[in-house]
Amino acid sequence: MKIKNQSNFIKQLAEEFSSELNNLSISVLPNGDIIQYEYLIRYEKNGSWGLYNIQSTDFKHYFYLKSCALLAAHYLEKGLFNLYQDIKKLDRDYWRNYSNALFHKHHLKD
Repeated sequence: MKIKNQSNFIKQLAEEFSSELNNLSISVLPNGDIIQYEYLIRYEKNGSWGLYNIQSTDFKHYFYLKSCALLAAHYLEKGLFNLYQDIKKLDRDYWRNYSNALFHKHHLKD
């Protein structure tokens, strides 16, 4: 699924996520890790969120936003792989824009 209009896509995801937020089955562990369905979302040393399968302990992907990791686990559980890929792209785009903003802020100081 190609994303043609990023803002519409983000609004659609936000609406879907907010409507399903009350139905999400998540557990927050004492160390801050989150378990959602069969997936563990763990804060990593590099500042990102790692998504792991609890059953097989397979690593799935790093996410820069916790909300993207939660959505990714949700879509993986439902088998919506196209939306999972879109979430990964959205997360990468966020990180790229954030990194560019920091770079330009640092180099464009007066």
